[in-house]
Amino acid sequence: DAIVALFPDCNGAVQAAQAMMKALPGVNTDGLIVKGDRYRIGIGVHFGELVLGYLGSEEKIAYTVVGETIGIAEDLESATKDYGVDILISDAVQSRLKKSIVTALPLGLREHEGHDAFSVYSIPLLESGEP
Repeated sequence: DAIVALFPDCNGAVQAAQAMMKALPGVNTDGLIVKGDRYRIGIGVHFGELVLGYLGSEEKIAYTVVGETIGIAEDLESATKDYGVDILISDAVQSRLKKSIVTALPLGLREHEGHDAFSVYSIPLLESGEP
């Protein structure tokens, strides 16, 4: 399962990802996970154009987003396992980050079907004292 969230800027998206990862250990998983099992989430962040609106028919309609931007963000989320990181961002996000807020660590190039290879970066997690 996945959650798609839209943000007005890349800094807000990355800060929200860091806050989610920081809050994760405090999430009550009673009844969701077999006791003793470890749970993990991965977060992918990408910047680009998308289509936002109602999609469907009279029988079933949903307000949603679609487009290559969403596909790349989903691919980044899935790739967190491959890279062994919690938060993975594209170069489109990295180039828009305020360097004083977060330092992105380069991991190399990634290809996405129908898209030129792009650089990917991991985002460090917040320390316990950071907001």
